[in-house]
Amino acid sequence: MYSNSFRRISLNSMLWMVEFLANQDYQRRVWIEDKDPEVNNFNETIAEYTYSEGIILNNPSLYPLTEVQKCVLGSLTAIIKDFYKNGLDSGYIYEPEYFIDSTEWRKVFEQATRVLRVFGYLAGDRYIHCREYSSEVKKQLLKSFLDAIACLATADTNAKIWKREERYEDNFEFIYCLFHAEIDAYLENPQEFEIDFQQIEKLKKLNEILNFFVRNSGFTVDPETFVHTTECKMIAAAAREVIEVFKRELRCGELFIT
Repeated sequence: MYSNSFRRISLNSMLWMVEFLANQDYQRRVWIEDKDPEVNNFNETIAEYTYSEGIILNNPSLYPLTEVQKCVLGSLTAIIKDFYKNGLDSGYIYEPEYFIDSTEWRKVFEQATRVLRVFGYLAGDRYIHCREYSSEVKKQLLKSFLDAIACLATADTNAKIWKREERYEDNFEFIYCLFHAEIDAYLENPQEFEIDFQQIEKLKKLNEILNFFVRNSGFTVDPETFVHTTECKMIAAAAREVIEVFKRELRCGELFIT
């Protein structure tokens, strides 16, 4: 069975493309002015979005979306198709500098913004908009985040994610990528997620330990031996401390970890 953290990582891959479609500053800076070190363009973004969206919508058992999520995502795809259809019918040039200020493109980035609001997206720069998310979306985001941290918390789960013998989708690299992408949202907006000072301090501690490990060892360690090292035990201990301070929320049923 795939975990919540794996689903979240997969969704984030698609939502990353949706953010590009919703962010006109990014489009001008990267697509048109080529002022960003990141290499990306309009055609690549559309292709990546279409591929990821197809996987998610065609696998409802793996990605059990709500009706609202299905609706806004389907609407975005339909608007993009309409953008292409109308463009071709009118001899449109598919270069961002020609269409970025058009009415047709405005429909795309406005709907992309709705998708981000309904799904919730905390990576990149999008987390600054988390106040726009509903309380239910915020709870689900935090649940997925804690689910990933829980995989780091015991020697048993650490052995699995490092050796990749079980639950391959929960391997350490995936979990770290999710943690690294979203941690700033929680540290900089604790009030939006109803996180208290003690919880923030424990998240900061885990963040520091993980960043130190990745800077010094990265993902090149020998899984067979690493699970028995002091570094692995430090990561597990810090993860357990995070889960411990979130017990009140877990017991109240506001969040739960599977």
